[in-house]
Amino acid sequence: MLTTLPKEGLRAAIYSGDIYRFGATKWSTRLQNFVKNATKEHLGKNYRRTHETLSAQAFFERIGGLRSLIYEAQYSKTCIEHIITSLGEEAIQFAYEPPKLRAVSHEGHRNPKAAPVYYGHRDTWYATPQSTINIWIPLDDLCEEETFAFYPSFFDQALLNNSNLFNFDNNALGAGWSSSSEGIENLFPTCSTLPNAHHEKTFSISENEILVFSGSHFHRTKKQSLGTTRFSLDFRIVHLQDHAQNRGAPNVDNASQGCCLSSYRQPVSRAH
Repeated sequence: MLTTLPKEGLRAAIYSGDIYRFGATKWSTRLQNFVKNATKEHLGKNYRRTHETLSAQAFFERIGGLRSLIYEAQYSKTCIEHIITSLGEEAIQFAYEPPKLRAVSHEGHRNPKAAPVYYGHRDTWYATPQSTINIWIPLDDLCEEETFAFYPSFFDQALLNNSNLFNFDNNALGAGWSSSSEGIENLFPTCSTLPNAHHEKTFSISENEILVFSGSHFHRTKKQSLGTTRFSLDFRIVHLQDHAQNRGAPNVDNASQGCCLSSYRQPVSRAH
């Protein structure tokens, strides 16, 4: 993965499949500290091992409340706008979703309810624009087994998938498996056959480093049995003019319906 940002053409580079990894900024650190402190308040100081002392249902409920707090907090949104600016972009030009806290437990893949967490997918299969840019931040140092795998060789190659069944307006959640609304059934798009493991590109990462990549990248969460829960933050941003002018990553196999932008936020003023 690349480690430095280009001085010009960042969005175009991401749309062509480049993946960027770089160190913490002031505002990514503030966001991470805010989230980590909230996590400790909800789950305890040893939050990465809370699954050892809570039932699966109790853990699920606590995580749900924590996710809502982080997602709704105005401070989270302020941090995101500044993070966008730190990438050399004008925040006012983007729509974004508030950050989502992800928790991938030790042997979580053995829980049938958590199966969608491990589906290989493109985020664009969830009715996100082709110009979607993903930003991913770990709360702790993570080894390769705790992160996720990219399949860069399939960035511009079609994969047989069921994204045609996904309609944003008929799904309660979009991307993510931990919530539901009465009368609305969630669908989690995935491909029929996972590419061979030799196509995988995996990575370790340090606390509060930042990954930036296209929502069109095919990727999947790794199954792990390391005795700890992996916590991370992610959010998606969309440059509104690029979206309006159909600029973005190539659409090789996305047939989802609707558009998630109706649920995104937009800054009311320039971030400083």
